[in-house]
Amino acid sequence: MKKYLHIGYPKCASTSLQRAFFAVHPEVFHLGVNAGKYFNAGIQLAVEYEIRCAKMFSYPAKKIKQAFDDGFAAARSASHKKAVGLSSESLSLGYLDGIDVFVRANRIRQVFDGNTLVVVVIRRQDQLLKSLYKQMIIGGMHWEWPLFLDWVWQTRDSGFFAELNYADMIGLYQKLFGKNNVMVIAQEQLTEDTPTVLLALQRRLGVQPHLTELPVIYKSFDLRYYEARRRLNVRIPNGLSRRGPLPPLQRNRFGEDFPVGGGFAQGAVEEIHLGQSLEKMTVSHLQRENPPSLSFSPHPEVESKMHAKWVAWNQKLPTLTGLPVGKWGYLGQNGQLR
Repeated sequence: MKKYLHIGYPKCASTSLQRAFFAVHPEVFHLGVNAGKYFNAGIQLAVEYEIRCAKMFSYPAKKIKQAFDDGFAAARSASHKKAVGLSSESLSLGYLDGIDVFVRANRIRQVFDGNTLVVVVIRRQDQLLKSLYKQMIIGGMHWEWPLFLDWVWQTRDSGFFAELNYADMIGLYQKLFGKNNVMVIAQEQLTEDTPTVLLALQRRLGVQPHLTELPVIYKSFDLRYYEARRRLNVRIPNGLSRRGPLPPLQRNRFGEDFPVGGGFAQGAVEEIHLGQSLEKMTVSHLQRENPPSLSFSPHPEVESKMHAKWVAWNQKLPTLTGLPVGKWGYLGQNGQLR
């Protein structure tokens, strides 16, 4: 039975792949994540907290392996299943929470054998960052775009900026799982020709080509909506505006007493309910007033430094992936991403 790891990146159709591909293909046994749920509570705790955050002396390697082995055994007992695996963006982008992605990758390698197919979906870094910024506004962030860019750049050594070096990330997983076992997909390619990409993925998984379309799970709002929500986050601190941009994960958010299949601790549930209330308030604000669109006003000093890094990192991608990344602007023009 073929095993797979889908490691993201975030904002690269991850939710669509999780919910509308891995979780629904009739020959795939998906261990999670799917709409916040996992095959068992042990896998959930491992993926959402222990692999990401536990220090080495408290890392329960045997318990985690057993939780996954239980999942693999269940997959093997299902006679119609031909592939089993996991999807987690935390295996590519670490934000500021916990252990370095290098350690996370090595930890997941202790669970998945060297013949596992690793699926990496990349996206032009400037576009990924803009999409991530909008998502973080929905999560409570109140900063304007230039301040967000400042934060990303100032935390570039301890935050997630360096993990946008796709070439090094791909190289890490190639070293752990073998060059031929890492499949790289560009989000731009997935958008342009979804059927071809999905058929290729199903071939690599060794399953029948049942799926050729990938619906959009999370719609993108009008830019006025995001600006209205950002201003609301200033007035009513919530989520990221209350706890800081990326606070450390707490173990009790992913407690061991959760029912099988997932769920969140009470504090996280309360945040979800507050977010739902704020969504209704944002819609009401849009109807009453006429807020401007969310601004991506230039921040030349920081953006030029970021772009220089990205262009340098991306030079390896055509040879490493075989993808025409220059076509989508990854290689830049006159030192800048197009």
